[in-house]
Amino acid sequence: MNWEQGYNAVSVAHLVRTALEKEDLTTAIELCHELNQRAPDYGPGWHLAAEIALLRDNPASALAMAKRSLACQADSAAELLVVECHCRLGQYREGRAAARVLGHGLPPSLALKRAELLLALHCPDDAAAQYRYLLETEGANPTLLSALADVLSEMGQLREAEQVLDQAIQLAPQQDALWAQRAYLRKQSEANHHIETLQFAIARRDRPCPQLHFALAKEWADLRCEDAAWQNLHLGARQQQAQQPYNASRDLSRLRAIRAHWDAPAAKAAETTAEGPQPLFLIGLPDGAIGALADHLAQHPQVFHLGAHQRFLPELERQLARQARLRDRPLWSTQAKLAASAQLDPAALGQAYLASLPPEAEEARWVIDTSPQHDLHLGLLLRALPHARAIAPLAPLFHSGAALYQADPRQTGPYRYDPIELARYLKGHRGLMQHWQRCHPEQLLCLDLNQPAGVATEALWHHLGFAPPPPSKAWPFVRPWGDIDSALPELLSALSKD
Repeated sequence: MNWEQGYNAVSVAHLVRTALEKEDLTTAIELCHELNQRAPDYGPGWHLAAEIALLRDNPASALAMAKRSLACQADSAAELLVVECHCRLGQYREGRAAARVLGHGLPPSLALKRAELLLALHCPDDAAAQYRYLLETEGANPTLLSALADVLSEMGQLREAEQVLDQAIQLAPQQDALWAQRAYLRKQSEANHHIETLQFAIARRDRPCPQLHFALAKEWADLRCEDAAWQNLHLGARQQQAQQPYNASRDLSRLRAIRAHWDAPAAKAAETTAEGPQPLFLIGLPDGAIGALADHLAQHPQVFHLGAHQRFLPELERQLARQARLRDRPLWSTQAKLAASAQLDPAALGQAYLASLPPEAEEARWVIDTSPQHDLHLGLLLRALPHARAIAPLAPLFHSGAALYQADPRQTGPYRYDPIELARYLKGHRGLMQHWQRCHPEQLLCLDLNQPAGVATEALWHHLGFAPPPPSKAWPFVRPWGDIDSALPELLSALSKD
């Protein structure tokens, strides 16, 4: 290595790392530039440059620098950085190949990162194998077991996921979230439930334990003991509300700002035939309807269920950040971001999104994307992708509210713990859906789940240009348990007010 005499590259690299840890990006960039100029054959310097490029949302540059780092010296951390860059660029084949070449036998921190990247690259089998290897070599711990259970659940292996969570709870019975994760994993039965152990765990707590009450409520509901279920659900909600106070006003202001800014009906797309797979966005409240609807649609051979793709919003943030840098004016407020997003090139956003689709989607006509937050950005999404379609399943608001109140606490927002604030948010969100319908009548179908299944099914499949199959057995998709009228009078009262 022909470094300049007297220049200590290792020490400078340490200074760069320290600056990054302090979030002093300016100093890190200056030092790293100097390091790579004066020690061009020092691999860690290019590795640091790649990390900085990723922090600056430039994965293409990061990939080149990571490869240069590897050319200087072999390093598994740099190889994993190459995987991350391919993932960020939507280069699935390259990312998967690079991740598989690495193998399982990495240091624990890198192995965890590899598992996360494999999930992002839509390889749950490989991710599960990595977690299992870590458990075998490093020993069982609740964090690894919980992550493995999530992957197994995604793969539909619910029985094994439950066994994994049993093991996690034995190791860490004080981690209440594990109990809730297990309870919401699948339906409990008379022969297989955890009622007594949950009651015992709650009795031993000397602190609020909302997650345990949610878990107990779910299991009582599965056994059709609805009075006990509602009692524990209310106890958990009150405890969670005290820990996480919420007022819907801020969210409602954001929804009003979106409606006011994106207030013009979309121009009709040119009558052309779209080539390749087209996005199908399922949007709405996380009340269970989106998942059930996705499962129903994915039965068609020309529909590919991608799940929560979560590629559009990072690209939007990158372009907004680039625009802010060019104008030397940060985008702090919602209004500023909305105004800036309207000035972006929608075609560039759409091309970046389509390029991010995995190879499994190539033969499909429609690719289902259930990413959260797309309901808030639907105007920009459909402008960027004029051949895309969207479906918003709309259950009666009191059904949606009850389903949200009962949902897995890891999957919903803080509004769900206060029935009055929940009702306020529900009405504001429904107003946004109606607004999008007015703006995009051809691209968006607001599917009324209160109408007969046959009528809804015909409208649903007509929206996609397919002949309608028989209605889904899961219709109407949102089925909260228990007597809503007597259990949630505050919600119903708040929903009835203008």
